[in-house]
Amino acid sequence: MARHQGPKGFDVAQDGILTQIVANEIGDERIDAFVVTDARPDCICQGNIAAAISIHHARHTKYAVTTEAQWIQEIVIDPSVNHINTAQSAGSAHIDKIVVDDQILSFDKLNTLQYGSPLLSITGDRTVPHGLATVAVDDDGVAGQSFDLVRDGVLVGYQLDRAIAKSSGTGDSNGCAFADSPLHVPIQRMANVSLQPADGEGPDTAALIAKVERGIYIMGDKSWSIDMQRYNFQFTGQRFFRIERGELAGQLRDVAYQATTTEFWGSLDALGGRSTYLLGGAFNCGKGQPGQVAPVSHGAPSVLVRDVRVLNTKTESGR
Repeated sequence: MARHQGPKGFDVAQDGILTQIVANEIGDERIDAFVVTDARPDCICQGNIAAAISIHHARHTKYAVTTEAQWIQEIVIDPSVNHINTAQSAGSAHIDKIVVDDQILSFDKLNTLQYGSPLLSITGDRTVPHGLATVAVDDDGVAGQSFDLVRDGVLVGYQLDRAIAKSSGTGDSNGCAFADSPLHVPIQRMANVSLQPADGEGPDTAALIAKVERGIYIMGDKSWSIDMQRYNFQFTGQRFFRIERGELAGQLRDVAYQATTTEFWGSLDALGGRSTYLLGGAFNCGKGQPGQVAPVSHGAPSVLVRDVRVLNTKTESGR
C-alpha cells in the first residue's frame, strides 16, 4: 500500500489542522467500512490530537464523500478512541445496588452473559506499570491485583471493594476501593480497565485497514455518551479518513458511531497486535455523592468491528 507517512504529533493552533481536516463531509453515498486506529499522544490525558499512521496526499481531500445520514459499516477503531470505548462500556460500574441491578453487567449475569465476540478479553489491573489507577494497596487495605472482567467474550468478573464483594456474594475484594481525600469515605472505583490485544505479534493497524473494502478510519477521542445501563452509546473522534480497497483515500468530517454494548463487542472481527496497543487515561473520572474524582488508565489495541451504525452528525443535528 503506497501511502504518505503522516506526522506523529502536532499542535492544532500552530499547524492549522482545523482548516485542513474539514475538507470533506459525509453526505448521501453508502460506505461499507469504518476505521478508527493507531494514534500516539505524547501524554496520558483526554483530548490529545491523533496523527494518522499513513494517509494519501492531501490533494485527495478535494473529493467530497457523501453517505446517508445513517448507515451500517465495518469499522476499525484506533486505541486513542477504543480505550474510552472500553472504559465506558465495560469499566464504569455503579456503587448503588439499585443501579447495578439494572445495568447490563448486573451481578446475576456472571459467567452467563455473552458480552462480545470470543476474541474479546478485558482485564482490570491495579498493578500495570504507569497506570493511573495502579496502587500497592487500595484504600480498604487490599493489595492491588490483576483480574479478568471478560474472557473469551463472556462476563467473568467484577471490580470489587470489600463492601460490594460482601453484599454481592461474588467473591473477595480485588482492590478497587479509593477515596480522593481523607475527607471522603472510600468507594468502589475503576481499576485500569483494558482490552487485550491479539496473541503474539498480531496484525498491525495497516493490516486491519487492508481488510476493509470501503469504509472509514477514525482517530482520537473527542466526545462520547452512554446511558446509565452501560448499554446504548455514541462515540465520535478527532480525525476521519475514507478507506477504499484497503487504503486511506482522503479525509472526512461529521462522523459518529452508535451501538449497544453487546451488539458492538459481539461484532468484533479482528484485534490488533501488541504493536497497536495504547495505554490512555484520564485524571478526572467522577463518581459518588458527594462527588469524588479518580485518575484511571485504559488500554486498547486497534480493532476491526463490523455492522455498526455510523451517523452524519451534521445531518442528525438538523443544521
